[in-house]
Amino acid sequence: RFISCPKKLCFLRILLRLSRMNSQNYYWSEKEVLERLKTYMTNAVKELSKVCTDFKCDIRKSLYINAVNKILEAERLRGNLK
Repeated sequence: RFISCPKKLCFLRILLRLSRMNSQNYYWSEKEVLERLKTYMTNAVKELSKVCTDFKCDIRKSLYINAVNKILEAERLRGNLK
């Protein structure tokens, strides 16, 4: 169940990229899209597994921890946090 949500988000991101590429007349083949999706999903699962083992929590909590960490990192990069 936990894999279906990131898959949907990742698929939406890829669709957004495809729409941008379409406006630039640049296209990916279906095979290339699926390869990139597989790579992205594999990395996401590895990242969640690492968070899960580091914090010794279940997958649901590790999703929240990972999401908050990404938000905090983005705010640090923007200069809003030190």
